[in-house]
Amino acid sequence: MNYTNIGIVEYIKNFKTGIMVAKWNFMHNENIICGTGIANGPQNDKYEGNYEIQYYDEDGEKVGLYNLIIKNDSKRYLLNWYQDNELKCYGVGLLSDNKLIAGWKKKES
Repeated sequence: MNYTNIGIVEYIKNFKTGIMVAKWNFMHNENIICGTGIANGPQNDKYEGNYEIQYYDEDGEKVGLYNLIIKNDSKRYLLNWYQDNELKCYGVGLLSDNKLIAGWKKKES
């Protein structure tokens, strides 16, 4: 099995402020990398929308700034992460206990 360049992320949003926090895991070359993230987005009671999100590794070092676009088609959440208007990662998610949980994959070059 090839588990390279896949991950999972959990988002918890403060609907009043639009701030969303992330916890993530990523598998690369059979090594698991973990971290967190902080996003700014729409101040509403939904996860859908455009966010600017800064991700950090488990030591608190910055590992990437992305434009995250979350869409909902009533059955699932579709997530796309961009840098400089170029798609870098994509994923699919669902709500669980008011958290958005998503699996994701790095786009292959």
